Amino acid sequence: MMTTLDQEHIADHRQSARHQTVRHCLVSGERLEKSAMIRFVVGPSGEVTPDPAERLPGRGMWLCAERGTLEAAVSKRLFAKAARAAVSVPADLIQRLETLLVRRCQDRIGMARRAGQAVMGHEKAASWLKAGKAALIIMAADAGGSAQEIGFDKMVKSALTGEELGRVFDRERTVYVAVADGPMAEQLHVDLQRLAGLRQTQNHKTNKDRAIKALG
Repeated sequence: MMTTLDQEHIADHRQSARHQTVRHCLVSGERLEKSAMIRFVVGPSGEVTPDPAERLPGRGMWLCAERGTLEAAVSKRLFAKAARAAVSVPADLIQRLETLLVRRCQDRIGMARRAGQAVMGHEKAASWLKAGKAALIIMAADAGGSAQEIGFDKMVKSALTGEELGRVFDRERTVYVAVADGPMAEQLHVDLQRLAGLRQTQNHKTNKDRAIKALG
């Protein structure tokens, strides 16, 4: 029986084969690819709900995947303006989104692991990279060193902590994870970038620049 994430994985894979659709950010007005943004909807109760999976019914409201952008949308009451109705914005909206993104990243890594497309540990990650199998090397946010110092040219120092990565592998802490090439790695990278923007990690390089370049 397929899980929700399995179904989403299939849908995302089909979407990746087509040209990425674009949306306008409520705050900046920029026209960006959806991979650089987060979708929100107004639920039946009138409450604004984050929808990173882009599956909830209703008219979507889109924001750049950056904490400052989300804070501006809340403070300027832009959700109500976009919905053209009174809406309820939960005080912990950004925290809810952060929790969702962490879970999505962990679930994607877990799914890749079960499919034999992800391994943990410096030695295994280095072996996969040397063999050309690793498309993505994830390093815990609270680990020391840089990609150049460690020798992982494809490394992403993610916004996930060692503890958050460790939970995927039933460990107290994990520093390095390698993910094989394919749709899973691509989709995971998008969610990692979104989480990095939300957590404002020092090394965060938003997808926004690439999205703007892609649009020409």
